[in-house]
Amino acid sequence: MSTSGLRAALVGLGDVAWGYPAAARPGRATTHLESYRALGIACVAGCDASAAAARRFSAATGIRAYPDPRAMLQAEPVDLVSICSPDELHFEHARIAIEAGVRRIWLEKPPTATATATRELVALAQRHGATVAVNFFRRYHPCFERVKAMVTGEALGRAHRIELRYSRGLLANGIHQLDLLHFITADSLSFDVDAATPGGDERHADAFLHSDSLRVELSGALLPYHVQETDVLCERGRIRATQGGGALWIDRAAPNPDYPGFSRLELAPAPEFDEGNPGDRFPEVLADLIASHDRKQAPRSHLGTALRSMQLYENIMQQAHGDTRRRG
Repeated sequence: MSTSGLRAALVGLGDVAWGYPAAARPGRATTHLESYRALGIACVAGCDASAAAARRFSAATGIRAYPDPRAMLQAEPVDLVSICSPDELHFEHARIAIEAGVRRIWLEKPPTATATATRELVALAQRHGATVAVNFFRRYHPCFERVKAMVTGEALGRAHRIELRYSRGLLANGIHQLDLLHFITADSLSFDVDAATPGGDERHADAFLHSDSLRVELSGALLPYHVQETDVLCERGRIRATQGGGALWIDRAAPNPDYPGFSRLELAPAPEFDEGNPGDRFPEVLADLIASHDRKQAPRSHLGTALRSMQLYENIMQQAHGDTRRRG
């Protein structure tokens, strides 16, 4: 993979594009802009409908900002575009970039506002030969790579139940959990929604899912802090990914000395590893996008995998609220 000479641009100039304070600390890449810098890619332009946001970006970075993506792409020849605008604008902004000739698109999650729009974007990208990576960055974190290997390789025996917990809205934050459900089961299973009920407001839902004998429990909560936890209960133990993938715990079943013939689950005294902030995997998503386009293959997190999560999200919302459009 070569990034030499690539020129990039940002659509939407909010925090995930360039503004998170953590991204300003050495060795951190939790934004699109810092990921470009980490890979030696020149970010030459940005755009935002908010004049104030555009001014702040240009003043802080020295990069020229435009009022909209059409004006930016007409003025600036670029090889790669990040779509960091509000969810409801993702489809339109990705369409503009692809039809303008950009063939590498780094798309923030969720990919679009609806499964139908995501499906249309899949077709559009295929027609134009564009490669699109969706920023489900936890797919690139070693915690979830390990979870996937243990689940699919049955390291603790067959998985019986998966519990997923999230906060801040199913589409806003919990969509990561739906994507991870597919990822740790090797993108090979389809999940039916047995039941779903609304949580504290319309953005949340608790749900029971299944795929054959594998049962999944999804629970959301209105909390003033982030929660993303993944528990997998297996025949011979439990796999726990906490802190959004920041730490991995393996609890193993062992003979119970007090009751011969029975076993108990022994809690791990410490995590198998603690890798810190999963958001630092942004550069891996970007590198995969570039390499995948060069090789004419799909990246690890692509529109097809993201579409499955959007479809599952809408099925849960339909069960919980009777309306797939309710989201948060």
